[in-house]
Amino acid sequence: MNIPTPPGRSPSSNKKKESRVSLGTIAAVATIGALIVAIATFVLQFFGPSWGIGANITPQSSSSASVVAENRDTPPSGTSRDAPASVPSAAQGLCLDESWNKASCDRAHSAELISTEGPCDLQAVTRFAGGNIPEDTLRPDLVPTTLDGVGCVVTLPPGLATTIQNGLSNQDHAALRQCWDQFSDRDVSCDKAHTAEVVYSGPGAESGSCRSRADTYTQNAFSRYEAKLEVLSRDSGETLSCLVQIRGSNELTGSLKNLGAKALPLSPRG
Repeated sequence: MNIPTPPGRSPSSNKKKESRVSLGTIAAVATIGALIVAIATFVLQFFGPSWGIGANITPQSSSSASVVAENRDTPPSGTSRDAPASVPSAAQGLCLDESWNKASCDRAHSAELISTEGPCDLQAVTRFAGGNIPEDTLRPDLVPTTLDGVGCVVTLPPGLATTIQNGLSNQDHAALRQCWDQFSDRDVSCDKAHTAEVVYSGPGAESGSCRSRADTYTQNAFSRYEAKLEVLSRDSGETLSCLVQIRGSNELTGSLKNLGAKALPLSPRG
């Protein structure tokens, strides 16, 4: 005789209930675990430092730190190691000390910044000094140099006390001008003892034009003192140089520029 199994005791029914209980338990445990992790993260993030948790963590190794410091001291590519990467507030006429740092132009300084862009040549220096090309000729040791990260710079020769900027129009202009000494056969600045001064240096022309250029340069002092002065010319084919020279054994002690009716700056050769 077949006795039917009661519905409440079906094996399959019991398995389903066990399955539902197992999945629900897992879900609950997972939710509680995630909540615990979130709370722990929050606590560590906001209260950990004050409790000393995580204080011994080293953010960067000493070797990598030294690399960063080394790179910071290395100048950019193409920049001279003798100069800073840039000069603060660089502007025309800026005076510099021997380390290429900004210096007062009213005090002793080592160099002057001619420009931060454009050509860096003798003509640029002459214009910077307030001169007229080709009438005004600068002493030969005022040589412009392009310094990476700075600009066009002229280093002041030893003993030069005046500034270059607009220096050809101040009372110490003779220290910037080119003269020549016959007795030592060398170029000197015009504040030193010399026998001749360059009054023109430019495109070649007839040597006879040197006389008129001498009068223009000296404001007619050449014609006034012609008994004591004479004109010399040096023509290389492309460039003509005109000089006014003192006659006899005397020597000049100053510049003839714009001399006019003033007395000749001469003295007997010592």
